[in-house]
Amino acid sequence: MTGTLLRAILITGLLLALPLAGCLESISNNQPPTVAMTISPSGTLKAQEQITFDATGSSDPDADALTFTWNFGDGNTGTGLTAKHTYASPGDFTVTLTVSDGQHEAEATKDVTVVDASARLPHSQISGDKDDDCLGESPPSGTYILHWVCDEDLDISDRSVSVSIDIELDGSESWAGCDPEDSQCYAEEYLTDYNWDLGVFVDSDGDGNLENDVDGTGETYVWQSVTAGEYKISLEVIDNNEYKDIDDSLLFVNYRGEWNNFELDRANGSQGLSDSILFDLPVVYNEEEKNTIRYVKLKLTYPIEDSSDDWPFGCAGDQCHNRFDMFVENETGEEVADTTAVTDEQMTYGDCDTGTEEDPGNRCLWLSLTSSQWREYLDGEYTVRIQNQEQHNAEIIEFAIELIYK
Repeated sequence: MTGTLLRAILITGLLLALPLAGCLESISNNQPPTVAMTISPSGTLKAQEQITFDATGSSDPDADALTFTWNFGDGNTGTGLTAKHTYASPGDFTVTLTVSDGQHEAEATKDVTVVDASARLPHSQISGDKDDDCLGESPPSGTYILHWVCDEDLDISDRSVSVSIDIELDGSESWAGCDPEDSQCYAEEYLTDYNWDLGVFVDSDGDGNLENDVDGTGETYVWQSVTAGEYKISLEVIDNNEYKDIDDSLLFVNYRGEWNNFELDRANGSQGLSDSILFDLPVVYNEEEKNTIRYVKLKLTYPIEDSSDDWPFGCAGDQCHNRFDMFVENETGEEVADTTAVTDEQMTYGDCDTGTEEDPGNRCLWLSLTSSQWREYLDGEYTVRIQNQEQHNAEIIEFAIELIYK
């Protein structure tokens, strides 16, 4: 009787422990949230001025619901993804944001300086242009800086895309004291420092603090050898009273390269040409640094059929027709996409048409790669292979690669 009772107790304990073990495993595998805080306006703050505190950049790796608690450092607190607060008097304060997923808490702090409500603070402003694309199309609306690098009529021997551009950053519209365009402006204040951060989400000095990086100085600054990509930059200006203001801007570098009028051998041919050709291109998709490519666009233009001069003994039906396909592989050799499912009838988009009886016209074969592919196949060096699928030599009129970050 005692043995039976003991076994029953053990079995009952085991049954109760199994669900608890699952809960403990769930808790142990849960990861803490990541905290991100922004304060607007940035730089030096004024007393009696409403300030916005924003935790929008915070996230949780387990997709748990989050709560947000703010401590403004002056004895006042707040809650919510965003909070508003007004400091009653000048001083130096430490703002603390605590983010909880119900199991873990994570914290971030930021020191702020609040000056008298009557103080005249400086104004930081980054100025920049938006280029039309390489075909003359206007850029999308919005506030940002956009540069296009256009390589036209590249030599077919140079098939590795390399993007580099020098960009002059302009902070000359910044001011101290009051706006110089104001006719009543008389400013005794003046700016003493211009500090450029060329990657707001990159810790360039490696000290663990993203907010104190200074990658360049001066009212204008030439950023050299910028590659295709998406960048968030900022400009901090400081006046003679050591008051500060910060402006930030998104800066994009897009690319288009063209190769014209080259020929490929027939499929499995042996006439001294190759039946395929390779092009290499860089793809950057870094979510941590917020440098994420939007699209890679590939366009291949070729004649629907060869001219009669290429067929001295004539050809009939589809024998004269051309067909090329594109195959894209990632850095590890995995195939990401190809065009084999695109029909000839679908290749009339854009400036391509079916032509006339005398001139059959051209085919335009398009292939676009998007963020879903980068997430699956990762970024790095990609390869595009163009393959002649027919049993005769054929000419390619144009092949274009676009790297589009905006």
